[in-house]
Amino acid sequence: MPNPLCGACRSDRVSRVCDSTLYIPGGTLPDTIWKCIHCGTFFRGVNYDDPSVRAHFDVTSYTVPETESRVRASRIGFFARIIRLASKHGPVRQRATRVLDVGAAYGYLLDLYRQQGAECAGIEIVDWLRNRLHEKGCDAFKTAAEIPDGTACDVITVIDSLYYVEQPAGLLRELRPHLAPDGTLIIRIANRTPVFNLLRLFHRPIPCDLFGDVKYNFSFTGIQHLLTDTGYQIERVVLNEKGKKTAIVKTRLYYELSLVASHLTGLILTPGIILVCRSSGSAV
Repeated sequence: MPNPLCGACRSDRVSRVCDSTLYIPGGTLPDTIWKCIHCGTFFRGVNYDDPSVRAHFDVTSYTVPETESRVRASRIGFFARIIRLASKHGPVRQRATRVLDVGAAYGYLLDLYRQQGAECAGIEIVDWLRNRLHEKGCDAFKTAAEIPDGTACDVITVIDSLYYVEQPAGLLRELRPHLAPDGTLIIRIANRTPVFNLLRLFHRPIPCDLFGDVKYNFSFTGIQHLLTDTGYQIERVVLNEKGKKTAIVKTRLYYELSLVASHLTGLILTPGIILVCRSSGSAV
Protein backbone atom coordinates (compact mmCIF):
# COMPACT_ATOMS: atom_id res chain seq x y z
CA MET A 1 0.00 0.00 0.00
CA PRO A 2 1.49 3.39 -0.96
CA ASN A 3 2.43 5.91 1.70
CA PRO A 4 -0.11 8.66 2.39
CA LEU A 5 0.61 12.09 0.96
CA CYS A 6 1.48 15.00 3.22
CA GLY A 7 -1.43 17.44 3.28
CA ALA A 8 0.94 20.40 3.53
CA CYS A 9 3.41 19.84 0.69
CA ARG A 10 1.89 16.80 -1.08
CA SER A 11 5.10 14.79 -0.75
CA ASP A 12 4.97 11.00 -0.44
CA ARG A 13 8.31 11.01 1.36
CA VAL A 14 6.82 10.23 4.75
CA SER A 15 7.85 7.99 7.63
CA ARG A 16 5.70 6.16 10.15
CA VAL A 17 6.18 7.64 13.63
CA CYS A 18 4.00 5.57 15.95
CA ASP A 19 0.63 3.96 16.51
CA SER A 20 -2.07 6.14 18.01
CA THR A 21 -5.81 6.31 18.58
CA LEU A 22 -8.49 8.86 17.85
CA TYR A 23 -11.45 9.25 20.18
CA ILE A 24 -14.82 9.15 18.44
CA PRO A 25 -18.36 8.85 19.80
CA GLY A 26 -18.72 5.37 21.24
CA GLY A 27 -15.05 4.43 21.30
CA THR A 28 -11.73 4.91 19.55
CA LEU A 29 -10.26 4.40 16.11
CA PRO A 30 -6.82 2.84 15.70
CA ASP A 31 -4.54 5.25 13.94
CA THR A 32 -0.99 5.90 12.78
CA ILE A 33 0.97 9.13 13.08
CA TRP A 34 3.21 9.99 10.13
CA LYS A 35 5.89 12.58 9.57
CA CYS A 36 6.67 14.22 6.23
CA ILE A 37 10.39 13.98 5.55
CA HIS A 38 10.19 16.86 3.09
CA CYS A 39 8.52 19.57 5.19
CA GLY A 40 8.44 18.15 8.72
CA THR A 41 4.65 18.15 9.17
CA PHE A 42 3.14 15.42 11.38
CA PHE A 43 -0.27 14.01 10.51
CA ARG A 44 -2.76 11.29 11.32
CA GLY A 45 -3.55 8.50 8.90
CA VAL A 46 -7.31 8.35 9.47
CA ASN A 47 -9.56 10.12 6.99
CA TYR A 48 -11.20 13.18 8.57
CA ASP A 49 -13.87 13.18 5.87
CA ASP A 50 -15.12 9.82 7.19
CA PRO A 51 -18.55 10.29 8.84
CA SER A 52 -17.45 8.42 11.99
CA VAL A 53 -14.57 10.87 12.43
CA ARG A 54 -16.66 13.95 11.60
CA ALA A 55 -19.16 12.88 14.28
CA HIS A 56 -16.40 13.52 16.82
CA PHE A 57 -16.83 17.27 16.36
CA ASP A 58 -20.39 17.11 17.70
CA VAL A 59 -19.17 16.11 21.17
CA THR A 60 -15.83 17.84 21.67
CA SER A 61 -15.05 20.21 24.52
CA TYR A 62 -15.05 23.17 22.11
CA THR A 63 -18.47 22.57 20.50
CA VAL A 64 -20.84 21.41 23.27
CA PRO A 65 -23.14 23.80 25.16
CA GLU A 66 -21.78 22.79 28.57
CA THR A 67 -18.38 24.39 27.97
CA GLU A 68 -19.50 27.49 26.10
CA SER A 69 -19.08 30.01 28.91
CA ARG A 70 -15.64 28.68 29.80
CA VAL A 71 -14.50 28.82 26.18
CA ARG A 72 -15.76 32.38 25.85
CA ALA A 73 -13.92 33.53 28.97
CA SER A 74 -10.65 32.03 27.75
CA ARG A 75 -10.86 33.18 24.13
CA ILE A 76 -12.75 36.47 23.84
CA GLY A 77 -9.66 38.60 24.52
CA PHE A 78 -7.74 36.61 21.93
CA PHE A 79 -10.45 37.16 19.32
CA ALA A 80 -10.27 40.89 20.01
CA ARG A 81 -6.53 40.63 19.32
CA ILE A 82 -7.24 38.91 15.99
CA ILE A 83 -9.55 41.77 14.99
CA ARG A 84 -6.90 44.35 15.86
CA LEU A 85 -4.36 42.49 13.72
CA ALA A 86 -6.78 42.35 10.81
CA SER A 87 -7.48 46.08 11.10
CA LYS A 88 -3.78 46.90 11.22
CA HIS A 89 -3.02 44.90 8.09
CA GLY A 90 -6.32 45.34 6.30
CA PRO A 91 -7.63 47.77 3.70
CA VAL A 92 -7.06 51.51 4.00
CA ARG A 93 -10.60 51.95 5.32
CA GLN A 94 -9.35 50.21 8.51
CA ARG A 95 -12.66 48.49 9.18
CA ALA A 96 -13.85 45.26 7.65
CA THR A 97 -17.28 45.40 6.05
CA ARG A 98 -17.59 41.67 5.31
CA VAL A 99 -15.97 38.90 7.35
CA LEU A 100 -15.86 35.11 6.98
CA ASP A 101 -14.81 32.92 9.91
CA VAL A 102 -13.91 29.31 9.08
CA GLY A 103 -14.71 27.00 11.96
CA ALA A 104 -16.84 29.65 13.63
CA ALA A 105 -17.97 27.41 16.53
CA TYR A 106 -19.92 29.51 19.07
CA GLY A 107 -19.51 32.61 16.89
CA TYR A 108 -17.65 34.80 19.39
CA LEU A 109 -15.27 36.27 16.82
CA LEU A 110 -18.19 37.14 14.55
CA ASP A 111 -20.08 38.65 17.50
CA LEU A 112 -17.26 41.16 17.95
CA TYR A 113 -17.25 41.99 14.24
CA ARG A 114 -21.04 42.40 14.21
CA GLN A 115 -20.70 44.96 17.00
CA GLN A 116 -18.56 46.97 14.57
CA GLY A 117 -21.27 46.80 11.93
CA ALA A 118 -19.67 44.18 9.69
CA GLU A 119 -21.63 41.69 7.60
CA CYS A 120 -20.61 38.28 8.94
CA ALA A 121 -20.57 34.72 7.66
CA GLY A 122 -19.24 31.52 9.13
CA ILE A 123 -18.35 28.03 8.04
CA GLU A 124 -19.21 25.43 10.67
CA ILE A 125 -19.79 21.67 10.32
CA VAL A 126 -21.63 21.22 13.65
CA ASP A 127 -25.32 21.61 12.90
CA TRP A 128 -26.54 23.28 16.11
CA LEU A 129 -23.72 25.82 16.02
CA ARG A 130 -24.40 26.61 12.38
CA ASN A 131 -28.10 27.08 13.15
CA ARG A 132 -27.21 29.47 15.95
CA LEU A 133 -25.10 31.55 13.57
CA HIS A 134 -28.19 31.85 11.38
CA GLU A 135 -30.24 32.95 14.40
CA LYS A 136 -27.68 35.69 15.13
CA GLY A 137 -28.09 37.07 11.63
CA CYS A 138 -24.94 35.61 10.12
CA ASP A 139 -24.76 33.70 6.86
CA ALA A 140 -23.73 30.17 7.78
CA PHE A 141 -22.35 27.42 5.56
CA LYS A 142 -21.34 23.84 6.14
CA THR A 143 -18.57 23.98 3.56
CA ALA A 144 -16.75 26.65 1.58
CA ALA A 145 -18.31 25.27 -1.60
CA GLU A 146 -21.68 26.67 -0.43
CA ILE A 147 -20.48 30.29 -0.45
CA PRO A 148 -22.22 32.15 -3.31
CA ASP A 149 -20.10 33.11 -6.29
CA GLY A 150 -19.01 36.73 -6.21
CA THR A 151 -18.84 36.95 -2.42
CA ALA A 152 -15.76 39.00 -1.50
CA CYS A 153 -14.58 39.33 2.11
CA ASP A 154 -12.30 41.95 3.61
CA VAL A 155 -11.18 39.45 6.25
CA ILE A 156 -11.18 35.65 6.30
CA THR A 157 -10.17 34.05 9.59
CA VAL A 158 -9.16 30.41 10.02
CA ILE A 159 -8.49 30.17 13.74
CA ASP A 160 -7.60 26.72 15.06
CA SER A 161 -9.52 25.00 12.28
CA LEU A 162 -7.21 24.45 9.30
CA TYR A 163 -5.53 21.47 10.93
CA TYR A 164 -8.85 19.62 11.22
CA VAL A 165 -9.43 19.59 7.46
CA GLU A 166 -8.60 16.44 5.51
CA GLN A 167 -7.55 18.47 2.44
CA PRO A 168 -6.35 21.88 3.71
CA ALA A 169 -5.07 22.86 0.27
CA GLY A 170 -8.53 22.30 -1.16
CA LEU A 171 -10.10 24.53 1.49
CA LEU A 172 -7.60 27.35 0.94
CA ARG A 173 -8.16 27.21 -2.81
CA GLU A 174 -11.93 27.40 -2.29
CA LEU A 175 -11.52 30.43 -0.03
CA ARG A 176 -9.18 32.35 -2.31
CA PRO A 177 -11.83 33.67 -4.77
CA HIS A 178 -13.75 35.02 -1.76
CA LEU A 179 -10.87 37.11 -0.42
CA ALA A 180 -11.09 40.68 -1.68
CA PRO A 181 -8.03 41.89 -3.64
CA ASP A 182 -6.93 43.99 -0.66
CA GLY A 183 -8.31 41.51 1.89
CA THR A 184 -6.53 39.76 4.75
CA LEU A 185 -6.41 36.06 5.58
CA ILE A 186 -5.53 35.30 9.20
CA ILE A 187 -4.64 31.76 10.21
CA ARG A 188 -3.82 30.46 13.66
CA ILE A 189 -2.22 27.04 14.00
CA ALA A 190 -0.69 25.10 16.86
CA ASN A 191 3.10 24.70 16.80
CA ARG A 192 3.88 21.35 18.41
CA THR A 193 6.39 19.99 15.91
CA PRO A 194 9.46 21.23 17.89
CA VAL A 195 8.27 19.17 20.87
CA PHE A 196 7.55 16.15 18.68
CA ASN A 197 11.02 16.33 17.15
CA LEU A 198 12.55 16.49 20.62
CA LEU A 199 10.58 13.42 21.70
CA ARG A 200 11.76 11.53 18.62
CA LEU A 201 15.35 12.54 19.30
CA PHE A 202 15.09 10.69 22.61
CA HIS A 203 13.16 7.78 21.04
CA ARG A 204 9.98 8.61 22.93
CA PRO A 205 6.46 8.11 21.52
CA ILE A 206 4.16 11.03 20.88
CA PRO A 207 1.30 10.85 23.42
CA CYS A 208 -2.17 10.92 21.90
CA ASP A 209 -3.25 13.77 24.19
CA LEU A 210 -0.24 15.85 23.13
CA PHE A 211 -0.92 15.30 19.44
CA GLY A 212 -4.52 16.32 20.02
CA ASP A 213 -7.57 15.44 17.98
CA VAL A 214 -6.26 17.27 14.92
CA LYS A 215 -5.46 15.77 11.54
CA TYR A 216 -2.28 17.85 11.08
CA ASN A 217 0.38 19.37 13.25
CA PHE A 218 1.97 21.62 10.63
CA SER A 219 5.63 22.56 10.71
CA PHE A 220 6.39 26.16 9.81
CA THR A 221 8.00 24.93 6.59
CA GLY A 222 4.89 22.91 5.87
CA ILE A 223 2.49 25.81 6.32
CA GLN A 224 4.72 27.96 4.10
CA HIS A 225 4.51 25.32 1.35
CA LEU A 226 0.75 25.04 1.79
CA LEU A 227 0.10 28.77 1.54
CA THR A 228 2.47 29.33 -1.39
CA ASP A 229 1.01 26.43 -3.35
CA THR A 230 -2.56 27.69 -2.86
CA GLY A 231 -1.91 31.28 -3.89
CA TYR A 232 -1.13 33.18 -0.69
CA GLN A 233 1.86 34.97 0.73
CA ILE A 234 2.69 35.43 4.40
CA GLU A 235 2.88 39.11 5.30
CA ARG A 236 3.57 38.73 9.01
CA VAL A 237 4.23 35.96 11.55
CA VAL A 238 2.94 36.69 15.06
CA LEU A 239 4.22 34.63 18.00
CA ASN A 240 2.72 36.57 20.90
CA GLU A 241 -0.87 35.39 21.31
CA LYS A 242 -2.08 38.17 23.58
CA GLY A 243 -5.53 37.84 25.05
CA LYS A 244 -5.54 34.12 25.78
CA LYS A 245 -6.40 33.15 29.33
CA THR A 246 -5.61 29.93 31.15
CA ALA A 247 -5.87 29.02 34.81
CA ILE A 248 -3.05 26.50 34.50
CA VAL A 249 0.15 28.09 35.79
CA LYS A 250 2.53 25.78 33.95
CA THR A 251 0.75 26.49 30.67
CA ARG A 252 1.13 30.25 31.14
CA LEU A 253 4.77 29.76 32.06
CA TYR A 254 5.37 27.65 28.95
CA TYR A 255 3.87 30.36 26.72
CA GLU A 256 6.07 33.03 28.28
CA LEU A 257 9.32 31.03 28.26
CA SER A 258 8.80 29.77 24.70
CA LEU A 259 8.26 33.33 23.50
CA VAL A 260 11.51 34.44 25.12
CA ALA A 261 13.33 31.40 23.69
CA SER A 262 11.98 32.18 20.21
CA HIS A 263 13.31 35.75 20.33
CA LEU A 264 16.69 34.62 21.65
CA THR A 265 17.24 31.78 19.19
CA GLY A 266 15.43 33.04 16.11
CA LEU A 267 13.49 29.75 16.06
CA ILE A 268 9.69 29.45 16.22
CA LEU A 269 9.16 27.65 19.52
CA THR A 270 5.89 29.13 20.78
CA PRO A 271 2.93 26.72 21.09
CA GLY A 272 0.97 28.67 18.50
CA ILE A 273 1.55 30.83 15.42
CA ILE A 274 -0.65 33.52 13.88
CA LEU A 275 -0.11 34.14 10.17
CA VAL A 276 -1.27 37.32 8.45
CA CYS A 277 -1.58 36.55 4.73
CA ARG A 278 -2.64 38.03 1.40
CA SER A 279 -3.48 36.62 -1.96
CA SER A 280 -0.34 36.33 -4.07
CA GLY A 281 -2.22 36.20 -7.36
CA SER A 282 -0.79 32.81 -8.28
CA ALA A 283 -1.17 29.21 -7.20
CA VAL A 284 0.44 25.90 -8.06
